[in-house]
Amino acid sequence: MTKELSIRQGILYALVAGMVVLARPELPTFLAGAALAFLGIALRVWACGYLQKNKRVVSSGPYARVQHPLYLGTAIITLGAILAGGSPHWPAWLIWGVIGPAFFTYFYLFYFPKKQRVEGDRLERRFGEEYARFRREVPPFLPALRRWPLADREPWSLKTLLSNHELEMDLLIAILFAALWLPGRIF
Repeated sequence: MTKELSIRQGILYALVAGMVVLARPELPTFLAGAALAFLGIALRVWACGYLQKNKRVVSSGPYARVQHPLYLGTAIITLGAILAGGSPHWPAWLIWGVIGPAFFTYFYLFYFPKKQRVEGDRLERRFGEEYARFRREVPPFLPALRRWPLADREPWSLKTLLSNHELEMDLLIAILFAALWLPGRIF
């Protein structure tokens, strides 16, 4: 498992480093990408204020509409970073034409399906029929228009958000966006 984790991290780091090196953002696409990333961050912050890992089946907040709001938020942030860093000019078009498609191909064909299966099986063993029903009735990635009727009404909690270390991740995302914007302006 450690080897697999390091391979995944290596792929992610290589894609991010490639984006930073190739980035030649233009203001309109950078701002559009940053706005998209902000929406992804907002979704992740909203979800992390409910998430109590391995303690209960979380079905309040965004979990009442989608099983994996954190993955959805990450995908939106990534789409924003790809939009922000790329441009139609060489070499930045490689972000739109190669790095972005490579990331989403890897994410949707390999990472997310495996993660969903492994995580879902583990949670189903832990929580039994309660999670099995949630898994069957709540869409995994694209949110339902209507709230799941069996969703709980647990309130959002700043303490829960902080315990999930989401704000540290958001700081790293802000640093990534600065790294996408600044090198072309400095050098």
